[in-house]
Amino acid sequence: MGKGGCIAPTPVINNGAEIGCGPDAVWNGQRCLDTAAECAVYATRAALIVTELLNLRVDVQRACGQNPASQACIDLRQSQQNAQARYLGLWNEASIACRTRLPDPGSLL
Repeated sequence: MGKGGCIAPTPVINNGAEIGCGPDAVWNGQRCLDTAAECAVYATRAALIVTELLNLRVDVQRACGQNPASQACIDLRQSQQNAQARYLGLWNEASIACRTRLPDPGSLL
């Protein structure tokens, strides 16, 4: 184990030659995967949901601040919960390498 509790990656050997993945790539056991390209897809999808959640947060505060029992408040909270569930699904679908590039689900509540 290295300093700070980190473990150095094990070099990949192919026919006796060491193969290294670039800084934006990870070894999946068969080949280097470009995490930048993979993560861009998740980042784009996440950005749409994050924008929706931020807009819903404002709408919920406005509607529920005026009347917490109103139908508008109830409907907006339901929309907010649905968007949060979609974001959590996206978060769980993304690889760990990509999750580090996305907003933490807890920060969007």
